[in-house]
Amino acid sequence: MTLNDTIPYLRFADRLTFREKRMLSKTYDSRLFYIYRGEAHMELSGRAMDLVRGNLLTFPPNTPYFFTPAPEIELVALDFDLTQAYAEPSTVLPPCPVGAYDPARVHETPTLSDAPILSRPVFLENASFLEARLEEIVLEFRQQRLFFREKGGSLLKNLLFEIVRREMTGEGGKNVIDRVLSYVDEHIGEAITNAGIGEALYYNPNYLNRLMIRQTGMSLHRYILQRRLARATQLLLTTQEPVGEIAAKLGFYSASHFSNFFKRETGISPVRYRKKGTI
Repeated sequence: MTLNDTIPYLRFADRLTFREKRMLSKTYDSRLFYIYRGEAHMELSGRAMDLVRGNLLTFPPNTPYFFTPAPEIELVALDFDLTQAYAEPSTVLPPCPVGAYDPARVHETPTLSDAPILSRPVFLENASFLEARLEEIVLEFRQQRLFFREKGGSLLKNLLFEIVRREMTGEGGKNVIDRVLSYVDEHIGEAITNAGIGEALYYNPNYLNRLMIRQTGMSLHRYILQRRLARATQLLLTTQEPVGEIAAKLGFYSASHFSNFFKRETGISPVRYRKKGTI
């Protein structure tokens, strides 16, 4: 079976807030969580992770998990099957404590030839691009208009296509890096930090740093320094602006801070570089 062949059955969809620790549990159908607000520590199938805004995870039945809000977390929760085999009854299937879990009651364990990653937990740190689609699914389920469950299942299928595409091709990471690079260029004169970029773009700063290293070969901090150096050399060669003004324009605390940085990176002072016109 392929993902294209599936007709997902959406059993539940809503936006929920949790303030208490969830015990170690498993589910009989598939789950998808998207973090809207707050933080939590989670262990999913033995993997520890810290959940923050923009994180998305989906996992198949029989996957052990628990999470601890810190102090609360707001998320979208979807309960679903990938087929219609268990479309009735349409009651919600709550998580079951691991000690009482009966594997014989698992709805399905489909293997998708074109999307094998859905047979295991998938964790996306940069899923804010899916937020509007998730809100549409929740709205359908809350309003319960004609064919709401069928439309919700159709929206979910498209959502799964996007998750698989991003996870298997890595194109989501490329889009994120493009946004990071643009942000750095637009704010090069400010006190840019990893945490500030993460907050502005709704991504975990540690994730952004790992993504930068993987796609550019340098850390986010190092990239910011390189962009400042490139801009500084351009201004020194093409303008007569005082070194102090260039320093302020590029977000340095003082002219001496900028001069020390420039000499450390190039082996030559800004004044001498301007006179020589080369490094």
